[in-house]
Amino acid sequence: MKKLNFSGNIRELHNIVERLVILGQARITIEDVQKYASPVSVHEEEKSIYERFSTLQDFKEYVERIFIEEKLRKNGWNVAKTALEVDIQ
Repeated sequence: MKKLNFSGNIRELHNIVERLVILGQARITIEDVQKYASPVSVHEEEKSIYERFSTLQDFKEYVERIFIEEKLRKNGWNVAKTALEVDIQ
């Protein structure tokens, strides 16, 4: 993250860290930083959605993450408002 150019202020950095904690895996990787530090999502390889996952659980987690991320974007990354809207804690 030290190599990233933050054009905004400390709030921008705070928002990126918050996204990483909420949307990243248990261990935050460089790919997570690249994906969530930029407003433009990095596209996965051009594989079929069915080829990307070996289990139904992996697929469900992926879809849930996309759904929550989109709702967070829609709500300006307001976690409380998003949780209320999608009816989760």
